[in-house]
Amino acid sequence: MDEQVKQFYDVVMLTVYRLDELDINEVRKKYLKRAEKEWYDRKGSAYDIQEIIADVRKQLYRYSMVDSGEDAELKKYINDFKALYLNSKVEFSPQFVACEASLVRLMYEVMLEADNWDSVKKALAIEKKLELDQYEGKEKGAKVRELREMLIKEFASYSTIPANILKGKNLKRILWAVVDKDNLDEIQEKVAQLIK
Repeated sequence: MDEQVKQFYDVVMLTVYRLDELDINEVRKKYLKRAEKEWYDRKGSAYDIQEIIADVRKQLYRYSMVDSGEDAELKKYINDFKALYLNSKVEFSPQFVACEASLVRLMYEVMLEADNWDSVKKALAIEKKLELDQYEGKEKGAKVRELREMLIKEFASYSTIPANILKGKNLKRILWAVVDKDNLDEIQEKVAQLIK
């Protein structure tokens, strides 16, 4: 598990800092080749990519829910990894991990099906917009409330986190709880309507 947390961190850092340098076709080719090799090394049976995809989705779901408080084991591994390997100023809290797991999930789905990272870049642009850097004080607080209400009202059905729990989360966490490749354009449009 400790090694898995480290690998997760590496993927997140590559995504955040080097996404433009990653050729999606090369990533997919190398991923599928490695997945097949790992399958035969571990299982020795007929190769089943769908089983691997299901397992990756299950693991990413686990990571995306780490801030819910229900997975003490994973939370401990994350906190231990941060304490042992990262500067104290590096953000790697359970909430950060949950958001980034949703980003990696989106990236994984896109990598399997698309020819570019446009959907991932679009989601990251929405995340950046939700920082609301152009607002201050009461105006920013009002805009946060307005966006929170809209995201929950319009998109909570896409989340595995209940709407009443989402209400207590920050905008970044709400976004990553609800976004997927199918609703990305609609979220972008609704956010753009509220942020001028």
